[in-house]
Amino acid sequence: MPKVASALSPAAVAAIIKDQKPGKYAVGGAPGLALVIHPSGAARWVLRTRVHGKSTDRKLGSYAAHAGTPGALTLKQARDAAAGMRVKVADGADPVTERRRAREAEQQAAVEREKRKTFEEVAYLAHDAKSASFKNAKHGAQWITTLQTYAFPTIGDKPVADIRAGDVAEALRSIWHEVPETASRVAQRIAAVMRYAEAHGWTDRAPVKAALELLGPQRVAVDHHPALPVADVPRFMAALRAAEGVGARALEFAILTAARSGEVRGATWREIDLKARLWTVPGARMKRGRPHAVPLSADALALLKAIPKGGPEDLLFASTQPGYEGAQVSDMTLSAVVRRLHEADVAAGGAGFIDPQEGDRVATPHGIARSTFRDWCSENGVPREIAERALAHAVGDKTEAAYARSTLIEQRRPVMQAWGAYCKGG
Repeated sequence: MPKVASALSPAAVAAIIKDQKPGKYAVGGAPGLALVIHPSGAARWVLRTRVHGKSTDRKLGSYAAHAGTPGALTLKQARDAAAGMRVKVADGADPVTERRRAREAEQQAAVEREKRKTFEEVAYLAHDAKSASFKNAKHGAQWITTLQTYAFPTIGDKPVADIRAGDVAEALRSIWHEVPETASRVAQRIAAVMRYAEAHGWTDRAPVKAALELLGPQRVAVDHHPALPVADVPRFMAALRAAEGVGARALEFAILTAARSGEVRGATWREIDLKARLWTVPGARMKRGRPHAVPLSADALALLKAIPKGGPEDLLFASTQPGYEGAQVSDMTLSAVVRRLHEADVAAGGAGFIDPQEGDRVATPHGIARSTFRDWCSENGVPREIAERALAHAVGDKTEAAYARSTLIEQRRPVMQAWGAYCKGG
């Protein structure tokens, strides 16, 4: 049992603090309680105890003149704390060891909580980390949206450490064969999330490859866009020019420029240079992410000059549909134009506008504007590299690419002019 010193008053303790002489001062009122003044002037309460035959000074806290100071004790509070610790020691406990174990337990719990991060939590973290690599905001939104739609319902609330190949397979199963392209993208994005989790030590599993083995090969059916036989193009274009509406004009422009529907529907007057007879589609709206210049034929220019400028969002072909005024026309709008022309031709006793090579399916805007154009190029001896660049396809080797860059526009101008003339029946 430590010697009990005479109990000092708060004023006496305050005098020690004021004097600031380094040393250890017994304050009494509790066996073994002392105030230690460090050379820096800091004052701390310590309690000398004996545990398992070994004397040890236990830290109680800093000195405080008045109650309410965070992390500090007054003389009375120090005596109460000392009495409480002595009770624990008498019962065989070691308060210091208990605190150390409590800290270690909390640290381990924190580590375990980190390891229990769910797939959804990690997906958002991975998405944020990848934000700079997305080619545009739309791509970034699609990246997380596909996971929200197809992955989260099955594995979203599951800790990444617990995700197995069977879990991933279950998330992909309903779309694996039905929408294979989407399924493949989802699989790639799940794999990216799991790699992010592995890099941060939250899992040591890479279950996506094994999941794909469980699902087996995809039944990929190549769905060609029905096109028109080249010989039917003038007849179709005559019917199209006679049709009214924004959709009809957008489709006509798509065919004359051999452009994709989305490129035409999003086209703005800022992209058009009437003097240079050129339409430049920015890379952000192109499938390959690269700007694409389209030489405009006389017929394409005439079409543009006949439509009003200054519409909402500066769009060439803004919707006039009630409730959607000023918005882009939809892809369905262009498809509906083709179907109406087909039905009208059939009703008049014609053959309609079908693709005999695709089981007499009705032609599509994409098929007419691009597949039929490519067939026309082949039939008329247009060099492959010129035709492919007109369609904004990737060319083959580096030599081809260099050639295309050096002659791109001027080589394509007569091709597009000849195509426009053919569409007109020339």
